[in-house]
Amino acid sequence: MNSANKLSSMHIMTGNHVNVVYDEYSMNLFKVSNRTYEIIKALKNGVSLTNISEKHQCSEIQISKLLESLQGKRATSQTTSERIIERITLHVSNDCNLRCKYCYANGGSYNQDRSLMSLNVAKNFIDFCSKNFDSVEYIVFFGGEPLLNVPVMSYICAEFSKRYASGLVKFMPKFGMITNGTILNDNILNFIRDNLSFVTVSIDGIGKDNDANRVFANGKGSYLKIHSFIHSLKTETTVNIRYEATYTQYHIEKGLSTWDISKAIEDEFGIAGDVIEELSVQQHANVDFWHDFSFEKWKQEGSYIFPEGFWSILDAINQKRPKLMCGIAHTIFAVATNGDIYPCHINTGEPSNRLGNISDVNIFNSPQFKQEYFPANIEHNEVCDSCWANKICGGCSRTWFYDENKKKIFTISKKRIMPKE
Repeated sequence: MNSANKLSSMHIMTGNHVNVVYDEYSMNLFKVSNRTYEIIKALKNGVSLTNISEKHQCSEIQISKLLESLQGKRATSQTTSERIIERITLHVSNDCNLRCKYCYANGGSYNQDRSLMSLNVAKNFIDFCSKNFDSVEYIVFFGGEPLLNVPVMSYICAEFSKRYASGLVKFMPKFGMITNGTILNDNILNFIRDNLSFVTVSIDGIGKDNDANRVFANGKGSYLKIHSFIHSLKTETTVNIRYEATYTQYHIEKGLSTWDISKAIEDEFGIAGDVIEELSVQQHANVDFWHDFSFEKWKQEGSYIFPEGFWSILDAINQKRPKLMCGIAHTIFAVATNGDIYPCHINTGEPSNRLGNISDVNIFNSPQFKQEYFPANIEHNEVCDSCWANKICGGCSRTWFYDENKKKIFTISKKRIMPKE
């Protein structure tokens, strides 16, 4: 790589008396001295090596070695020709026994008729997976509330096991479930114990901090039910239990941070999980987060002070493994109760994001259908390929590539904000 290319791949940032150099070629990240920062800045501004050498009292060879030390081998992504699916979110229920106040799915119905997946659709789903994929790592039962449809979940787990044992399918997926944790009996405990690798329980805090939003149709809070559910799973199964909390306007008004919610849940139940900001409060919450930042708070709260994306970026740099966008409609997708396919479970029921049906034409069996759906590619497109931060940018594709007006994913625009150095 010549010097010009080396310089174009280097990005310098400074603030709070710290200078940082990030090289997109090798994904190396360094904290550098003021002198090194000024040398690289001058080089990027077109100052000659001779003038820089004289000003900073170093040889041109030393400067060249400095550039080489800030780089390394090119970080590359692994590719494969196998048809591998990371996760399928399977809506076995289009109904829910709760009526959470912030629910994006209209009480679990996704603005459709309240219904449960039938055994016939479940069989078609297994046939679809067997025919189209070489491997499916996870199938996650979802809703609505999936525990309203235990028979179908049991059938899918048993049928996959039977077909795998007889060689009719080449893979055995791991099964998980996302639930509101308010329905439990001996049959459900046996199903979880015998079939699931993990259970994620939706809970927004302890006591009234949960019950402010997560309520039954009669307005009664759900916390006591959830508490009993988690306790029973911990004592009577070995399943991996996690929580997912939604950070809402209620928490902001109470002066609770995402860390406050995490700590309260983890102290009470001894389980790990995530706090996800509700879309309507993300901007507000981020402003509060940076406004409240201090070194003392960092020492007190440790890793909780930074959002998940911060650590994800550092991990990508440390592992020299470029971050990827969530592979919605490629390696991750959702299937509705009627077999319709959607790129993400949040888009379930949106006609403009329907990707066909498991029993009919869809993006996995029709190149024409796939071409008509994708106006742009999330991995290679004009906007992302020209951005210096593309290797450390990733995460939720829907967040970055969703057109609110057209209600459609993958409408990529030059007007989207790109990071500045």
